[in-house]
Amino acid sequence: MDLRGPRENASEEPEPQLQPAALAPAAAAPTWPVLVLALAVLVAIGYQTFNLVREHSQLQNTRTLQTTPYEQARRMRTQLDGIARRTYELAQQGNPGASAIVEQLARRGIRIQPGQAPGATPSSPGAPAPAPSR
Repeated sequence: MDLRGPRENASEEPEPQLQPAALAPAAAAPTWPVLVLALAVLVAIGYQTFNLVREHSQLQNTRTLQTTPYEQARRMRTQLDGIARRTYELAQQGNPGASAIVEQLARRGIRIQPGQAPGATPSSPGAPAPAPSR
């Protein structure tokens, strides 16, 4: 029952009725781009993670392959340092051949210090211990 008069009903426009079916496409429209963006971000993160794991594995493999040559080079350097120290000691004792070798090394910029490996500092962790004197 409408208690208003005929005039009031005629001047008013009918209220638009919202249908649930008309709202569904408008509300779903922003969902697809957000889902596609989220999927793209997840794929990018997954790809980056895969590449980082693969690179990490390759770096570990490379390091493992380098340990043997590194140890060999370290042993050879220790032997060379020992030979250089003994040559220097012989030169200090007056051996002419050892003196010539020490001079040639000095001309090339290689200095031999009796208690220390050439080019090493006293605080070097890899420097060998000084050779015992006789």
